[in-house]
Amino acid sequence: MELDRHKCAFVATAERSSMSQAAVASHLSQPVLPKRVRRLEDAVGPNLSRT
Repeated sequence: MELDRHKCAFVATAERSSMSQAAVASHLSQPVLPKRVRRLEDAVGPNLSRT
């Protein structure tokens, strides 16, 4: 499910406090990870990573 991939991207970012480190750990290119987090925000509500 696509939403699961978006949640994994968010969790990886939260655990590492860095989009670039999360992208490396998730085996994704750096531009893909923020897009997934944004799509998750669109689905569940804004500003998940901007607190």
